Amino acid sequence: MRMHTLTLPSSTPPALEPGTCHIWWARPESATETLLELLDEQEQRRYASYRQPRDRARFLVACGLMRLALGHELEQQPASVTLLRDCTTCGRPHGKPRLGLGFPRIELSASHGGDRIAVALAHGAALGVDVEPIAATLPVDELAPHVLTPEEAMELEGWSGPRRVEALLRYWTRKEAVVKATGKGLATPLGSFAVSSPAHLPRVIAGPSMPGGGEKVRLYDLHPGAGHVASLAVLGPPLQVMELDGARLLELVGGRPNRGRRWRRP
Repeated sequence: MRMHTLTLPSSTPPALEPGTCHIWWARPESATETLLELLDEQEQRRYASYRQPRDRARFLVACGLMRLALGHELEQQPASVTLLRDCTTCGRPHGKPRLGLGFPRIELSASHGGDRIAVALAHGAALGVDVEPIAATLPVDELAPHVLTPEEAMELEGWSGPRRVEALLRYWTRKEAVVKATGKGLATPLGSFAVSSPAHLPRVIAGPSMPGGGEKVRLYDLHPGAGHVASLAVLGPPLQVMELDGARLLELVGGRPNRGRRWRRP
């Protein structure tokens, strides 16, 4: 669902209304030392564990953006928002983030890849968001058997050159978004269910791994900007999807409100 450019008051993010989903977009360049103050001890340890500066920046911006958006919705200081990340399978802190007990049911999902970070929020509907960079060196033939069903692999043969890479990534992000929304992650092989062709509107095709055969999963293609592909999955009724400029929130915590700037889709 393509949303129009929003013009908002100088420092007031839009409210997250029932029936809507906010996708906040940002880039690694927004990482600042100030954002570190928003992270809890567990997040700071994970931040320090990344060896590459770019990976640290992506993780930091994702955590900071998530806390800022939630702090705005909950009317709390971002650093006071309790986020749980324990994996439902192994208990380690790498699971899907969720709010702690006592908070309203705002569902969230985050993804970072290439030059983009995405944070998705909605009331009462499980979400999954995934963004991937388009790389000409992507080993399409090597990855396709792990991502696609036989029927999807045949469809992919109709694509060539750069469009073939983008087509595989469209399949990939749609499926990754679905398994993130269901919370099953790696427990659901991407090749065990099917989604629509990149040439068609996104939808889940019935598969044994999907709740209700897939009919309760809503898929949306997102618009992360040039060089990237992204998708959103929602478990439940359709939502109005709004894609927003998360750099504005990150600037506010850094003391640079940049008044009068327009909020734009990346």
